[in-house]
Amino acid sequence: MLLNATQTAQALPYTALAAEVERLLQDASVQVPPRLVQPLPGGGSLFVMPAHDARIAITKLISFTPANAALGRPTIQGDVIVFDIATGERRALLHGPTVTARRTAAVSLLAAQILAPNKTGPLLIVGAGVQGRAHLEAFVEGLGVREVVIASRTPASAQALAAHAHTLGCTARVAQDTNAELSHCPLVITCTPANAVVFTTLPRPDA
Repeated sequence: MLLNATQTAQALPYTALAAEVERLLQDASVQVPPRLVQPLPGGGSLFVMPAHDARIAITKLISFTPANAALGRPTIQGDVIVFDIATGERRALLHGPTVTARRTAAVSLLAAQILAPNKTGPLLIVGAGVQGRAHLEAFVEGLGVREVVIASRTPASAQALAAHAHTLGCTARVAQDTNAELSHCPLVITCTPANAVVFTTLPRPDA
């Protein structure tokens, strides 16, 4: 299977992915060695991330090119290659950034499913990029969240993510005061590099 971004997303529905992550965390056959990060000329990096269980072996190959941001190109690109352990055959090639986005959001969803005292929301998302969108979709699908508040340094990005939330059947608005929203939202997701302090107040007791 050679899967593009859309096909990769369709193969990894968030609820099923979170359940599979939970199963794999308890699987003693899973081995994940430290990733290799190779600096590249020009300030980029090549990430090589292998892993395997008793059935398949995978390697995620990702290039990180920070300079692409100023050119309107993706900063993260790459693939996930899946091999059958018994035969050594390549079984699938998946779109790497899509796997990264969905896996990260699925881990957050799993944590909320197990640990969140209040699972219904409203949901505050800080950061309206790729991870903000992935987490929105995951929490709508996996927890049934229907009210979302978006905070972003870029108003246009926040508005775009709020519009996407509307297409998912949510009420959504852009936060005017991120700290003030902590008293309103028991679910809070930070999807930002956090180059500055994000919150200066504490979350709710049931957050």
